[in-house]
Amino acid sequence: MDDVRTDKSRLKLYFTTPRTSFASVREIMTLGGLTTVSEPEMQDLRSFISSTLGLPDHYPEDAEVRAESRTGEIWKEAEDLVDGYIYFLDIRPGTVPVPEIKFYLPVRRYGPDDLSIARNLMEWMAAHDRGTFCDKYLSMLESVAEHRGLGDGKGLHTYLSYQFNKKGGDPDIKSYFGPEAYHPARFNKSE
Repeated sequence: MDDVRTDKSRLKLYFTTPRTSFASVREIMTLGGLTTVSEPEMQDLRSFISSTLGLPDHYPEDAEVRAESRTGEIWKEAEDLVDGYIYFLDIRPGTVPVPEIKFYLPVRRYGPDDLSIARNLMEWMAAHDRGTFCDKYLSMLESVAEHRGLGDGKGLHTYLSYQFNKKGGDPDIKSYFGPEAYHPARFNKSE
């Protein structure tokens, strides 16, 4: 709870849905039609999801994205807890008629290996004239992954988020990481 004036307060609501089709993303991002999102903006979000997950260009809109692991080592202890997509609703009393929504793509669950996720994201960013820091992004990931190769599994990338810019500019894109502090390879180094 924040200690702020009522007019500055807000409710932050996060929820997970087991649905992973783009049709379900469209339904939630438009609040079932309560808010207007242009078709080019929706297609941009769709390309972001498809590109970063490595889905084919014509992946059906109503098809669920399945979580598959090349190595079979994704969150074995809690796989069912991370199924589905995540959304954040920013609810501000009296200021905005509908909440702002942010989409979280759990790439740790649905993406390929960390190197592919990084390359796919960098390719998407470059195609949208936002690739200025892609080389530094990959370099940073490699330094965090000193215990294993980026192509040898997934888990460093946890989420990628996408939020429409209500002022008409570029969407807000963020990457979230987990350093794999307890990954067995971090403890198997001979000194």
